[in-house]
Amino acid sequence: MAPPLALYLRDATVLSVKGTPTVLLYCSLSFVSSLIAFLAFRVSDGISRYFSVHDAIRVINAIIASGLTTTMVLFTFTRLEGIPRSIPILQGLVLAAGLLLTRGVMRLWDKDDPQAEAGDHSAVEHIIMIGSSRLTSLYIKLLQAHAPAQCEVIAVLDDNQKLLGRTICGVPVIASPKHRRVCRPRRPHRPRHHRR
Repeated sequence: MAPPLALYLRDATVLSVKGTPTVLLYCSLSFVSSLIAFLAFRVSDGISRYFSVHDAIRVINAIIASGLTTTMVLFTFTRLEGIPRSIPILQGLVLAAGLLLTRGVMRLWDKDDPQAEAGDHSAVEHIIMIGSSRLTSLYIKLLQAHAPAQCEVIAVLDDNQKLLGRTICGVPVIASPKHRRVCRPRRPHRPRHHRR
């Protein structure tokens, strides 16, 4: 619905009986290029309840790619005759607003995932991750979403000095793995009995 809505908001003169073939061509090409861009950027892979900034950037990149593809193809063959030059930008804004707003509403509305009850904090397993990668971020998000009362990532170790002091999903990068110290539990002190 984004292409005809953008044309309507722009009050384009092409929205007339004579301009019907141009509108149909633009809307069809825009629809096809949007489908290709959404498949290429894997927009549908995200889960609405875990929608994040990374997913939003993926949606925006797909919209930009779709708009550029539609504009270049139409400009090559028809010089965008009858279509105002601002329509691709307006269409991109309409499409981005619709997709991001829908995902935001779905994230707020989808509350059927049962919250883990807060248990005894002494039973929480504390985890230190080694290496700050995409897999580390996904694992931290997984634990935060599904096992917050059982497991907690408290720190990340990484060799990259530029990452020290920064955070991954709210977990700080505190040191290099080379500086980690293995702590062993102390044995209880037992008094020695001396033989006489």
